[in-house]
Parts: sequence; C-alpha cells; structure tokens
Amino acid sequence: MGTERVLRRVNGFRRVVVATGHVTDPESRPSPRFPEHRVAAVRRRVDEILDELAMGPDDLLVCGGARGGDLIAAAAARACGAT
Repeated sequence: MGTERVLRRVNGFRRVVVATGHVTDPESRPSPRFPEHRVAAVRRRVDEILDELAMGPDDLLVCGGARGGDLIAAAAARACGAT
C-alpha cells in the first residue's frame, strides 16, 4: 500500500469535517476575494475552529485540496493529528 493512509477504520471516524474555500487571488485579480495578505488571519481562524471542535487523531477532514482555504484547512487538521 505504500505511504497512503487507510481511511477505513473498524469503528469509523469520530467526526468528519468538510472544508471548502476559495483559492488565493492571483495578483491580476481586479476585485479581491481572498488576497494573500489575509492568509494568516484565515489560518488562525481555521485553527480556532478545529480547536473548538477538538479535532484529533480519530477525526477526518475532507477537502478538495485547492490552493488557499482547502490547503489551509488540510494542514491545520494534520497538525491536530487528524486524517
């Protein structure tokens, strides 16, 4: 199986969280939606939310993996020990 983590667990996951968000804006975007200077604030808020949920090793976060909000949430979940 290599380095992949097996997602199926005998007793399942305690909690499954779905995260989705915008990609960070390219410099050329005429009207800002998610400018790079907001990344740190979004990262802090995602950390707060996962902490409030007590996200941990028995939990799963599902996201699309797009640059921006998805990857911020994925990194935060992994830091909590979640899959």
